[in-house]
Amino acid sequence: AKLQNGFKARLTREVETFSVTVEQFKKDFDETGPMCEGVTPAEAMERLKKFQRLFDDHKRSWTTFQAGEELFGMPVHHYPELVQTEKQLMLLEKLYVLYVKVIQNIRGYSEILWADLRQGGGAGFASLVEEVNRFQVQASKLPRALKAWDAYLELKKYIDDFLGLEEMISALAHPAMRERHWKAIMQVTNSTWRLDEDLFKLGNILDAKLLSCEEEVQDITMSAQKEADIERKYKEIERNWKDTELAFGEFKHRGQLVLKGEETNQVKEILEESQLQVGSMLASRFVAPFRAEVTEWMSKLSAVSEKLGLWQEVQSAWVWLEAVFAGGDIMKQLPAEAKRFAQIDKTWVKIMTKAGEQKNVIGFCYDNELLDLLPNLKDQLDQCQKQLQSYLETKRRAFPRFYFVSETVLLDILSQASDPTAIQGNIQSIFDGVSSVTFEKFKPSKGETGSGVMKIVKLHSPEGETLPLLEPVPCVANVEQW
Repeated sequence: AKLQNGFKARLTREVETFSVTVEQFKKDFDETGPMCEGVTPAEAMERLKKFQRLFDDHKRSWTTFQAGEELFGMPVHHYPELVQTEKQLMLLEKLYVLYVKVIQNIRGYSEILWADLRQGGGAGFASLVEEVNRFQVQASKLPRALKAWDAYLELKKYIDDFLGLEEMISALAHPAMRERHWKAIMQVTNSTWRLDEDLFKLGNILDAKLLSCEEEVQDITMSAQKEADIERKYKEIERNWKDTELAFGEFKHRGQLVLKGEETNQVKEILEESQLQVGSMLASRFVAPFRAEVTEWMSKLSAVSEKLGLWQEVQSAWVWLEAVFAGGDIMKQLPAEAKRFAQIDKTWVKIMTKAGEQKNVIGFCYDNELLDLLPNLKDQLDQCQKQLQSYLETKRRAFPRFYFVSETVLLDILSQASDPTAIQGNIQSIFDGVSSVTFEKFKPSKGETGSGVMKIVKLHSPEGETLPLLEPVPCVANVEQW
């Protein structure tokens, strides 16, 4: 009994000492444990391990003392401080194991080169998001008691912030992003980093705290894509016009001296469409980086469209007058205008020959000194036409029935005046009741020289009637006279 009393006394003293130790342990845990504010996850994990070791030691002592108290029939101490701390340590271990894992993984992501990550338009980042999503699921399954702790709230925010970057990272990984856009990102986030492929890492973006200026970043990435769309469109226009050529047609066996009408009109339609597209680009606020190039294209397209229209006008006049002055009779009647047209014709042939060598529409029509001659050619052709009109008016006044026929028919008649029989095809245009006439060649009268004179001896109606003339009409002098 004496020995038993000695053990009980010793146990009582040790329990009292242990109670003080437990109180101090709890105090130290609260003041310097892993739950202290401002402790990094790595430091918190070290503290957790330290206090877990201390707790294990105390737990063994606690178990030993409880067994002694039960053996000697003494009141059993339960140490609520240790019970509470044990629960906290179990929860903290679950929390910080996940916390450290998340931090380590995301820090590991920071070392990934952006050039590797952006391949596939941000598909690489999607795989990281998938992994962090799994961490998020694990965090959501932690005991409810943990979810009010600061460490849990920090972990949740860390995960949510990373996942919240997915849409922005995807936009930043778009091929439209250029150096100017990254500089704008740095400016709005008040950060700086190198853009070299071997230096630019995901960590640079994570450190920039993009979520704090989400709207500005979204505006920059949207602008990048809109600008890229404009760049793609104007370069597509550039490529299309690189392959668009002028089409030429044969003219009276003289060579390819005229623009083909249908093909040229198609080119003009494409020019108009391109001008509308470029005009739309210039009206956009996103054209700023390419304004000079797009403005230049608008100038090119406008100038070429104007030149091509003038070219067709000149061609129309040239073709018409070429037919007029090709016949010798008109040339004799208008020698000055015939000489003027001969010079025009020479210039025209030169233009068309050069155009045949360089068929590209933009290449030949834009800023070409040769086509700068077109306005002068048009003026010269207008003068020729004006003089021709005056000439035709004198013929009509001389023979008013010429007013009944078109300029084309009248020119056809006048251009073949040296051959009276050539009027057969146009006689009904002048006289409704006469479809044709009969010519006879009379020998020269006595004392006259020459091969003889053509005379009209009969008139024929469209109905087949014939009217012999009592006095044959000699086809001499100008056509309007006989």
